[in-house]
Amino acid sequence: ATGATIQNNDFDGNFVGMSLDGPESISVIGNTFSNSGFEGLGIGPGADIPTAVIRDNAFINNTTHAGLYDQNLWLDFSDNSFDLTDANIMSNSQLLAVERKIGHGVDSSGSYAGFASLKNNHVFVTADNSIITGLSFASQGDTVVIESGIYAETLDLSRNVNLSFALAGVTVDGLSVQDNTSIGLAGRVNVSTDISFVGDAVLIGDTVIDTSAGNGAVNFSGELDGTTSGSQDLTIDAGTGTVTFFNAGQAVTLGDVTIDAGSFDASAGTTAVASISLNTSGDANVGENTLNSLFAVVLNARNILGRIISQGSVALDATDSINASVVAQESVSLSAVNSVTSDVVTPNDVTIGGANVSGTIEGRAVQVAASQSATMNVEADGAVDVSATDVQGSYSGNSVTVDATDQVDATVSAVDTVAISGDSVNAVVSAASATVTANVALTVEADVEEITVSSEGTAEVTGDVGVITVGDDSEPVTVNDDTLEPGETVDTTPAPVPAPEPEPEPEPEPEPEPEPEPEPEPEPEPEPEPEPEPEPEPEPEPEPEPEPEPEPEPEPEPEPEPEPEPEPEPAPDPGSGSAISDGNSVLAPENSIATSSRQEATSSGARNRIYANDSTTEVFESGYRLDVQIDPSTPQPSTPSRYLDGLQTWFDDFWSIFKSDTKDPENN
Repeated sequence: ATGATIQNNDFDGNFVGMSLDGPESISVIGNTFSNSGFEGLGIGPGADIPTAVIRDNAFINNTTHAGLYDQNLWLDFSDNSFDLTDANIMSNSQLLAVERKIGHGVDSSGSYAGFASLKNNHVFVTADNSIITGLSFASQGDTVVIESGIYAETLDLSRNVNLSFALAGVTVDGLSVQDNTSIGLAGRVNVSTDISFVGDAVLIGDTVIDTSAGNGAVNFSGELDGTTSGSQDLTIDAGTGTVTFFNAGQAVTLGDVTIDAGSFDASAGTTAVASISLNTSGDANVGENTLNSLFAVVLNARNILGRIISQGSVALDATDSINASVVAQESVSLSAVNSVTSDVVTPNDVTIGGANVSGTIEGRAVQVAASQSATMNVEADGAVDVSATDVQGSYSGNSVTVDATDQVDATVSAVDTVAISGDSVNAVVSAASATVTANVALTVEADVEEITVSSEGTAEVTGDVGVITVGDDSEPVTVNDDTLEPGETVDTTPAPVPAPEPEPEPEPEPEPEPEPEPEPEPEPEPEPEPEPEPEPEPEPEPEPEPEPEPEPEPEPEPEPEPEPEPEPEPAPDPGSGSAISDGNSVLAPENSIATSSRQEATSSGARNRIYANDSTTEVFESGYRLDVQIDPSTPQPSTPSRYLDGLQTWFDDFWSIFKSDTKDPENN
């Protein structure tokens, strides 16, 4: 058939619903193939390049829904429905049921050939077919979905494909992954021999690998990662076989990992998991490159070695020994039949037990139980409790108890109480209160407020001791070169030196009252500006006088008789209050002293100022006032300046005469 379209037909109750041979550009769309006795749709050979579109058809209750008979046929059946369910919404389990009614090259029986795809990038293998055959139809990156069952074949994978085993379990004779190959794993695979992943493996879903039937080893020597961080779980049951990780979860953290094996070895790389639970009859080596866990770490083995970092709790239990470094956010428990050598850091509680215990511990409350020796450095925020045959090291906490059946040689410090007991005790103790008991001998260097000491042998206490009590059953105790008897209590605290009384503080001097701000002096009133003097009116020009008539010559007048000269007046006495006057001015005495070198001369018709020089100042300091009186009958100069110039000349002459008279000793 070439170029045909078969559409919207109902093929019901036939032996074969429809058969097409040699299809080229054939379209089969929207048909119903139901109740066929042999097959609903058969497509045979005959075309050089067979092509067909098969979509929107319904395959219902057929013995075989479709059969392909040409190896060159690769047809997509994913856009059809089978028994009333669309293929593109079916689960893998449902599609495996449809696969049983598809005849194509994956089938081991019959003359089928070619490949019918039920889901893009997937190959479905049922238990009556071959995984190896199914793998031959898988391209790079495809997923081979394998139905539960027993497959008598060994899988040796060299192509990058995903193996999705049914959760009920797929049993194969063997499974190996070649180098430079990446395999996706999901589901449960049972192998009776060893499984070796030389290439990389990715968990595309929760995965179970079971080799316990043959105690087969499971070896991941390539990278082993999840798809989503902390989500894909891995369970391995190897019986007494060995499980080996190289780098697990380095790129994408694995989910919860559970391993039962003869031994576990992850020493070559780094392991990152959500959580891990490991049970081995042999050794468990998580490596010095660190086992990282988001949650709990539980390891049970003969010997446990490596470095562990956990955001959760850590519990290690060894039938022989533990040699591990642990950093955790939750509690830490280490237990071994023989030795425990460990460095532990956690903000939570720590419990350690073993025959011989050593290491460094930082925690909240720390409990150490050693059947033989405990040699540790412990720093705790809470209580520290140590019991052993011999105790050595340093122990610090809120309260510390050290119980040794033999020797104690330790430094012990506590915020509150310290209790130490042993046959022989050699200790440095710092605490608020301490009790030290020895069966044989006791030596304590103390820094305590109070201490109770009891020894059946020699006992010596040195250091800073407050109150010391010697037990009733004790031998005498030497305390800083003094000897105390049994039952005796002594307070060796020196009497406190009274603090000197503080000198009374001097009373503070009263602050001086602020001086009142001086009132501002009133600003002097501005002197009124003198009114401008009116300009003199121009004098009228005189009319020309008539020429005088010649006067008659006067008669000679008789010569006047000479007047008698007046007698000289006596000089005035300055102290008598008389005035000195030249007719126009008077120098009169004054009680007040002149405070300015400027005086005023006043008349009824004019007001003028005279500016005195230094000589005039002396007159005023002598108690005189100069009054200038202007005679209105006396002709005045036309301008004040001319008047002042004349007056200054008169005053200078007058002053020189007066000064010489007043300074005469006889005229005081």
